[in-house]
Amino acid sequence: GIANNPKEWRLYQHLGYIYWRNENYPKAAEVYEKGSQIENAPVFMKMMVAQMRTQGGSRQTARAIYEQMAK
Repeated sequence: GIANNPKEWRLYQHLGYIYWRNENYPKAAEVYEKGSQIENAPVFMKMMVAQMRTQGGSRQTARAIYEQMAK
């Protein structure tokens, strides 16, 4: 999806989620960072970069991810 829609930040959000669920926090941070650089990407994407690098497996991070995905 990203290859055909590189300007869709939500695709990066979903890919970051997949890496997060697989406990690959460095890769999740990388994907969220790429997505955060897309025009009109929400601030949440930048916040997730920091969360993945510092608290990838925390409940607080999980809550933030699920809250954003529900929007």
